[in-house]
Amino acid sequence: MDFFDFPQSSKRTRIAVIPFRIYASNLDPEKINRIFVDSISNYLTQTRKFTVLDRTYTEEIAEEKKAIIEGKTPATELAKLGNEISVDFLLLGTIEDLTTEVVEKKIRTSDRIIKRNLTHVNISYKLIDVTTRQVMFSKNFTTNIYSKDTKRIYETLSSIISKEIGQNILFSMFPVLVEKIENGKLYLGQGGSQFKKGERYEAFRLLDKIIDSYTGEDLGYIEESLGYVRIDTVKDHYSIAVPEDPKSQFNSRFVFGKMIVRPISLAVSKEELFKKNMEKIKQRREEMDKEMEDDW
Repeated sequence: MDFFDFPQSSKRTRIAVIPFRIYASNLDPEKINRIFVDSISNYLTQTRKFTVLDRTYTEEIAEEKKAIIEGKTPATELAKLGNEISVDFLLLGTIEDLTTEVVEKKIRTSDRIIKRNLTHVNISYKLIDVTTRQVMFSKNFTTNIYSKDTKRIYETLSSIISKEIGQNILFSMFPVLVEKIENGKLYLGQGGSQFKKGERYEAFRLLDKIIDSYTGEDLGYIEESLGYVRIDTVKDHYSIAVPEDPKSQFNSRFVFGKMIVRPISLAVSKEELFKKNMEKIKQRREEMDKEMEDDW
């Protein structure tokens, strides 16, 4: 009898990304779902924390199974069918609004008019435990995206959406641990495309667990902020970060399995993010005005 061993990747948390339900959009719905599912799946796969199962080609897979059952393929394929793996989680999402319009802006110092594509994004998504049917994680994401080239709207959307959803799922389910500290450098147990050199993260030490007195549910840990670090080196399987403050005492506070990092965007308040975004918008507007004046 033939048996097949699971690859190590199949022993990771198994997740399937389901095509989004679209309620309002003036973009190509088929193309939206294709790039969304592919880009989110790619992001999660590259974290090396998930086995992302294929749900895009369901009909093709069903036909393949039918052929196996009917004996149209070698007997060794029956072992693969018996070893078929199921999902632990389903990622479901709805697109409430994904519409694009052309907006015009007149340069104050001249009569020139700049045209830009403005895409309104309002997406909600949730992660469901298949066994219990409980919603393990849910979030709403709203933003406006400006782009010069109409052809690059889909590419820009896939990049932003996959990072937003992938990063939130990754850091909620698998907080990135500081595996060791050596010569003042923090070695993080995550690498690949999820990290970029120069990015800022906030480091935390995990203290006591919080347990719900009524349900006994684990509510997480009390967290102590230790300061900020910046990504210095990115490898395929790990990254190296350095403290922004040379006087930081990370080494003396380190306990294996009890120190994590989170992106600044997931750690700061909404008020801080709003202030930073407004500063960026003001700066960009000034740059655009100057560019147009120079061109003129």
